[in-house]
Amino acid sequence: MGKRIVLAALAMTALLLSGCGAPDRPAQSAAPAAAVPVAPAAAMPTAQPPRLSPAPGDELYVRDRDGGTAERLTIVNSAAGASTRQLPLGAVAPDWSTLYTVENSSAGDGFKTHVRALDPKTGKQLRETTIEGAYVLPIISVDGLPGGLSPNGQWLVLRKAPGQPLGRSQSQFVVLDSAFAQQPRRVDLDIDGPYEFDGISNGGGSLYLIQYQSSPSLSLAAPYLVRYYNLAQGLLDPQPVVAKGEDQVMAGTHHTSVAAPNGVWRYSLYMNNTYGPFIHALNLNDRFAICVDLPKEHMEDAKRQMFWSLAVSPNGQKLYAANGALGLVTEISISQDGLPEVQRSMTLPAAPSADAGPLDGLAALFAPPVAEAKPEHGAGIGGAVLSLDGKTLFVLGERGLLAINTVDLKEYHRYLPDMALSSIALGADGKRLYVVGAETGKILQIDSTTGALIAEIAGVRSPESILRIESQHE
Repeated sequence: MGKRIVLAALAMTALLLSGCGAPDRPAQSAAPAAAVPVAPAAAMPTAQPPRLSPAPGDELYVRDRDGGTAERLTIVNSAAGASTRQLPLGAVAPDWSTLYTVENSSAGDGFKTHVRALDPKTGKQLRETTIEGAYVLPIISVDGLPGGLSPNGQWLVLRKAPGQPLGRSQSQFVVLDSAFAQQPRRVDLDIDGPYEFDGISNGGGSLYLIQYQSSPSLSLAAPYLVRYYNLAQGLLDPQPVVAKGEDQVMAGTHHTSVAAPNGVWRYSLYMNNTYGPFIHALNLNDRFAICVDLPKEHMEDAKRQMFWSLAVSPNGQKLYAANGALGLVTEISISQDGLPEVQRSMTLPAAPSADAGPLDGLAALFAPPVAEAKPEHGAGIGGAVLSLDGKTLFVLGERGLLAINTVDLKEYHRYLPDMALSSIALGADGKRLYVVGAETGKILQIDSTTGALIAEIAGVRSPESILRIESQHE
């Protein structure tokens, strides 16, 4: 068994570096998370709070199925409640300046892949390139969101399309510069996979892959290795990237990933129904990794474990892992050159019925008859977002939305307590939250401070998730 490295030993909690899905040693079990009392809720109004005016300039970028199976990106104006344009779903640059889409076509006895760069604001094509073979964008989260970009958006990785055999014209991966000015770099791998994309450095010289030792599954913790591929030399390092203090194969199923704003770290959350969830922190510059254990409460509850999510502060100094269904939150501190350090972990008690918030009972106004409920709207996957000042962490619960004070990690309110939600996004001004009803398929705009209803946003028939909120006045 590999050694564990102590990240932080605070009086209130002691969390250790994980074995990345390896069994715990009894002497090094993490201390139980401390339960904390709920902070006093704001005085409840006797009448329904007044409705505020919708923000005039908010544009919502919504992942939408429009009642069918094909996904797309629908842009809707929050005030007008109408779609302004529709785009293909793809990988988006960190600053949302460019949307990259991929389309395959047959060419004689082979395939070609057409990669297009679009302007999300207008839908106008900015540039296009075509490469030999059939490739697709890699998936970066359990809900199937495509990605493949470096943290700075300068490099784009494609993986071979499912069902396509390997051959001279078909590599495992292809790396393109996002300006399409250089020849694509192909990544040929002779060692058995399957391989999945994990990350690429801002400089474009280091590609990281996940090599599964068996087929990954949502219900089983698949053993895996992190592999480093030197793109300049066209070589796969024979030695796996092993987490510091570990000497064993890791095990887990990838759930979601976020990158640090400076592009140095990539944080991936893995599920392991035997040993608990953990974060695999990969340093893209220096080719090393660290694993951080998350609280193990109810790790056998596969349904509620799916509510784990990550949120990173704009300055990259804080990373939060939260599960609103279980009432668990962990704060991790990130220094510029140092290691991720767990600061504290808290268990939030169930909110009493009196702490229902100013929208108590509002869900009944929007809920359709039981026969018309739409469970396919992405229910059962967590989401988290930080307020602009970093003082509040909003987390989706199994029902409702938790607002957690990051100063002390105490829940101080629960919005929409009777409603199952599937997505959350923060408006550009920080004053408005947008959520998607998992059962109703409706987008609601609420006040981020009080939870008061502002508006129901029309214009999207079947929203899956809200990927971005943009103001015309930014």
